[in-house]
Amino acid sequence: MLFDEEIGDCSQPICIRIPHGCVQERFLEIDFQFPDAVSPKALGQSEDTRELAFAITSFSLERQEP
Repeated sequence: MLFDEEIGDCSQPICIRIPHGCVQERFLEIDFQFPDAVSPKALGQSEDTRELAFAITSFSLERQEP
């Protein structure tokens, strides 16, 4: 499944429903891809070469009963 949507308003929680069939043997793999990621070193901010794109301040998963 591909979720390809730009999130522009971060003032409210972002909720994404994941179908139960995506969970395999009680595991869910989520792959975030950010083509605009850049390292602080490339920006001249530090020697950190890790490519960074965003920060998560809070993350939770909740099971929703059918």
